[in-house]
Amino acid sequence: MMRRNNGRVAPVKVARKRARWCIVMAIAVLVLAASSSMPAGARQGSPFRRTGTGRDGIPRFGPAEVSLAEGRAHPLPSAPAAVRTTTVDRTPWTGYENAVYASDDNTVFVAYKRFTEDPSGGGYNPAELRVAKSVDGGVTWTVQVVDPDAIEQGDTIDGSVSIDGDHGSTVYVAYHVRASGLFSDMKLRVAKSTDGGSTWTIHSVADGYAGDYNSIRVLDSNVAVISAHAAGADEGVHTYITRDGGATWTDSLVEGGLGDGIYTSVGAINLTTVFVGWYNSLYPDHTDLNAGRRVRGGWRTMTVDGVPGDNDLTGLGASTWVASGPTVWIAYEADTSQGAFVRVAKFVAGTPGWTIVPVEQGGTIGWNTAVHSVGTSDLYVSYWKVEGTKGEPMLASSSDGGATWSPFAIPDLRYAQPYLDSTSPSVAVQYESYQTTDQLGHNPVLRVARIER
Repeated sequence: MMRRNNGRVAPVKVARKRARWCIVMAIAVLVLAASSSMPAGARQGSPFRRTGTGRDGIPRFGPAEVSLAEGRAHPLPSAPAAVRTTTVDRTPWTGYENAVYASDDNTVFVAYKRFTEDPSGGGYNPAELRVAKSVDGGVTWTVQVVDPDAIEQGDTIDGSVSIDGDHGSTVYVAYHVRASGLFSDMKLRVAKSTDGGSTWTIHSVADGYAGDYNSIRVLDSNVAVISAHAAGADEGVHTYITRDGGATWTDSLVEGGLGDGIYTSVGAINLTTVFVGWYNSLYPDHTDLNAGRRVRGGWRTMTVDGVPGDNDLTGLGASTWVASGPTVWIAYEADTSQGAFVRVAKFVAGTPGWTIVPVEQGGTIGWNTAVHSVGTSDLYVSYWKVEGTKGEPMLASSSDGGATWSPFAIPDLRYAQPYLDSTSPSVAVQYESYQTTDQLGHNPVLRVARIER
């Protein structure tokens, strides 16, 4: 996919839609070729070892850091005590654009797209918005079709579904619907439940030109804020705020411009403390990470990371989180001349500028990142990584506010795809949702890992 640039067409990596699928399939071919020389179930570079099987029949894994130089494993103190992975949905063409939210350690929701026809051929494919729920910590799941008419482009990876709640009985899901290549066919909708996911109502947030990238934060049962990319004459990053439970939404332009507002994410603790992070894809003038803070009368925007005019792509997959203070974190991918990184930028009120720390470097890494904190010290970032010839869901943790990081791979015998998200209801428990396929990229299955510390 190409992105427009002042009348020119530039092969900006932010789009990376079909190109990324080519990478995934190329990896799959390499895996298939190499599988004859690998033991069954072998995983290169995985920081876990199987420790047994629980009473529920699910394998348990314990932490171990793999040293490739020494060829042995030793304990990784900051890794989790246990990881349990379960299958949520295995119906055909399921698990796309998944987003996860936990209202407490045991109650967790996953919103996602399930296509009703094979989406791998491109175009706009009929799809359902589904929400899965577990009340027993992810052991068992119930799946509900919330919107049977949620068509969108099938071969994209753009964060078109997001979810959040009030940590009570209210849950919101923001999602994108698009039936053709016309900007006017872009629609941003919200599905809302006030009874813990038993029933849902659907509201229209933007009836055209918006929503292909979106993020939502719920402040209480009536107040929520969405950041989303808009196209057409109003291209850029916008926020939409409701104060009446989703019945009406107020649109505010954060920053406009051609190619601006991609991979947008919002963080907030109240309506006076709202931050938005996003990627500006205007090649070659920008390709950098940006942030905006809501102020009286509008927005104050800034460049967080990246040098205008260079060839680095900094800010892909941006995810924003705000804690008290305010303390703000933005996790993102930086694809630079020095290599590809997952980074976290941190801002603390009363201190100058942003502190930027690398989480992990890799050949193919980042894509859809997500950051969450518990308080201002314990922080978690999820992302996708290719280890050897296999895609893996990653979760990195920090106990010092993001100064240092300990990454680990969630163990799964299937091949993780870049559709993934995470949530952190407490220091004791985190969840990561992700799509897996077989080694050829077929037969997608939605999975959720519960990480216990």
